[in-house]
Amino acid sequence: MTIGKKLYAGFGAAVLISLLMGIVAVYNLDSLGDKLKESAMVRSHNLYLSGDVNNTSTDILASIRGLNLRAHIKDMSEVQKNYGLLQDDLEHIRKQGEEFKSAAKTPKLRDDMQSKVLDKLGPLSQLITEDYQAATKGDLGAMDTVYVSKLNPAAKEISAAADQIAQDQYKVVVVSAEDAISSIAPARYLSIAFVLLAMGVGGAVAWVIKGINSTLQSSIVELNDGAEQVATAAGQVSSSSQSLAQGASQQAASLEETSASSEEINSMARKNTDNSRSTAELLAMSQEKVGQANRYLEEMVVSMDLITDSSGKISKIIKVIDEIAFQTNILALNAAVEAARAGEAGMGFAVVADEVRSLAQRSAQAAKDTAALIEDSITRSGEGKVKVDQVALAIRAVTEDAAKVKVMVDEVSLGSEEQSRGIDQIGRAITQMEQVTQTNAASAEESAAAAEQLSAQSETLKDVIGRLHEMVGGSVQAASFSSRGPRRPKVAPKLYRPPVTTAARSFKSDRPRGVSQSAKVSAVVTPSSAEPDPFPMEESFQSF
Repeated sequence: MTIGKKLYAGFGAAVLISLLMGIVAVYNLDSLGDKLKESAMVRSHNLYLSGDVNNTSTDILASIRGLNLRAHIKDMSEVQKNYGLLQDDLEHIRKQGEEFKSAAKTPKLRDDMQSKVLDKLGPLSQLITEDYQAATKGDLGAMDTVYVSKLNPAAKEISAAADQIAQDQYKVVVVSAEDAISSIAPARYLSIAFVLLAMGVGGAVAWVIKGINSTLQSSIVELNDGAEQVATAAGQVSSSSQSLAQGASQQAASLEETSASSEEINSMARKNTDNSRSTAELLAMSQEKVGQANRYLEEMVVSMDLITDSSGKISKIIKVIDEIAFQTNILALNAAVEAARAGEAGMGFAVVADEVRSLAQRSAQAAKDTAALIEDSITRSGEGKVKVDQVALAIRAVTEDAAKVKVMVDEVSLGSEEQSRGIDQIGRAITQMEQVTQTNAASAEESAAAAEQLSAQSETLKDVIGRLHEMVGGSVQAASFSSRGPRRPKVAPKLYRPPVTTAARSFKSDRPRGVSQSAKVSAVVTPSSAEPDPFPMEESFQSF
């Protein structure tokens, strides 16, 4: 019987036992669940209903006594209230009793609820009504007769029946719980039996596996020897690519630093270009605003000229008014002289002539004052015009200087853009050099990887693998191999990559780049200082 068949048989038996255990467990759990569900949801609910009916019947007894006592003390409001409570309790018992009867599992409980409780609710209700009517009429003797002879015994009978039904239902619940508990014992015994059987099957499988331990261990020892020789050959080939990989890694690190510095310079050049462009835009805006101010000053100069001309015209008009006032004064004097010659007949005309002369003098004085003010205003307007002309000349000079500065800033911006393009070209050239270096380093890494695939003992490994295959297939019995201990091979050197300077690592650029050197070139080959472990075998497998 082959190893595969033995293992399949052992694991198949374990799976079958687990399946049987699962089926038995599921069946028992389902059965137990149904019983617990029946006990918890049906029988316990019926116990609650029977208890509720019993408690309500006790409340009815108390309410009947309360009604009669309230009637004796003439408290008719409480009598009416107790009567209402009695009617509610009767309806509640009828509702709960019907629900209990529909859910009860035994005919005796259904018949007892119907015959001993529900059927007697109607007569009890009539007796309560009769007792209440006697109380409302004030016939206390008739009320006491009904209570003592009929009502109280009927209520006690219903209460006793309800109590007995509750006790019977409690017994049903207890029997159901005991039945559920008793069904657990077979499931426990079956589970124990299956566990013992599974332990026996597991022990048999362990014994079969232990039987093939020596053969597998010998084969693994030879595989370990072959792997040792392959690792030694790989280490020899890897040492030949060490110098190439180390030089490529250092060159790539230097190029990465140079590229980072170039990117930093490029970023500064782009920033200078942006600042120059912004400065040119601000100067253009300033030049436009200065030109606008220059136009406003020219308009102001024109306005000042117009004001000066208007002031001259006003001065001429004032002079005409002054001459008119002077002529009016002379005419008034002549009129006064003629009025004096006329004597008494011309006295009124003399008064008028005197007033006209007075007005003419005041007009002349006002014209002189106004003329003086206008002359002063003309003088000041002239001085203001001179100053405005000076300001206009200064602003024209500023405008011309701003235009010259704008031209110079435009030239600086153009030069910065040219510089940025040149630095971009340098960066692309450095990137191409970096790619070439990465290719060289990748070639060195491929050489190291190819060294790991060398095997001077490939035929030996194939023979061992063939014998293991025959042993597993069961056609050929495995031969005995050397039991010498494993030797420690010289494994391929570990790989490391020298660190890059902080400036090169921390700098970040917006320029798109290819795959970084650290992604393509994994390391420089250096010998490992620690002694490697032998062919990988877990300690538990070696002991096995």
